[in-house]
Amino acid sequence: MVPDHQQSQAQQLLDTGVDFAEISFAEAQRQFPPLKQSYARHAMLDRTTADVDVDLLHQGFLRLIKAAGGEIVCKAPVAGIERLDGAWQATTPVGTFCAPILINAAGAWGDEIARRAGLTLKGLQPKRRSMAIVPLAPGMNVMDWSFVGDAGETWYAKPSGGRLLVSPAEAEPVEPHDAYADDMTLAEGIARFQEAVDIEVTRLEGSWGGLRSFVPDGNPVCGFDQHAEGFFWLIGQGGYSIQTAPALGELAAALIRGAVMPGYIEREGLRLRDISPARFS
Repeated sequence: MVPDHQQSQAQQLLDTGVDFAEISFAEAQRQFPPLKQSYARHAMLDRTTADVDVDLLHQGFLRLIKAAGGEIVCKAPVAGIERLDGAWQATTPVGTFCAPILINAAGAWGDEIARRAGLTLKGLQPKRRSMAIVPLAPGMNVMDWSFVGDAGETWYAKPSGGRLLVSPAEAEPVEPHDAYADDMTLAEGIARFQEAVDIEVTRLEGSWGGLRSFVPDGNPVCGFDQHAEGFFWLIGQGGYSIQTAPALGELAAALIRGAVMPGYIEREGLRLRDISPARFS
């Protein structure tokens, strides 16, 4: 949606080359029926998008790990990392784990893991994103609705499980932590949401927060550290880690094994130097 004060942001979206097309307000209401006609001057639609069942995809990844003989060890924070006798050793409360290659896929804690290994940091910055679960009146078939938000990214709403997930779309810089929703930021986002739709939010069924982590240039960091043998970086996926996980995971596996880059990634024109850890030197 494009309110009057967000015309420049809408033009920036159109300039990105994403397949946005302007649609009538009647079509916008067909995509998301509660929209207020007074809210926006224009509406745009990206017909190429699709939804991802994040939980189903994640559970599939976990099954693949177990099928390959992998083990998932929880509640084992890394206390220390060092390289001894050609192998990395990670010390945790549940034991010491050793391997010739250490993959730093620690999300928001990626730079902290590097610090404990004595390596140069990459400037990773976690940014908080809050989300609320908004219940709807009986009879609202919300699962037929589209994802909707404003061009300025000050709120968005997404149907999920018969309810709406509403976010203020904030990107608040924070330290790595077990994230939780910020109540004030969430209230501000819901207020902006209610300016756009005919839905009165009188209560929430729940809320949570997440961390989206970025390095300064916004690209992922994927590759071996040029100064530490066997230390592989896989951090900085921003807010798109679940979407990029299949391709980025396959690329990382190829780089670790010294194999050829997957053909479909090469055809997309990815330049490894744009995601290499060495680009920060």
